[in-house]
Amino acid sequence: MRIFEIMTKPFLKFKQQSLKQKSQQLKRERAAFKLEKERSSVEQAEKDLADVNKPVKTPSGI
Repeated sequence: MRIFEIMTKPFLKFKQQSLKQKSQQLKRERAAFKLEKERSSVEQAEKDLADVNKPVKTPSGI
């Protein structure tokens, strides 16, 4: 059993490192997605505000 542990230890370390890297990459992607979502939300709010601030066209007969 000891030989099996000795032989698999480097692989397990590599696998653990690989999982840590994937986890960090997913965290970065999730943060980038949230930032982009927030940015588009802010842009939409700015557009809505610009629409609200536009002068209202009234018919000339009134």
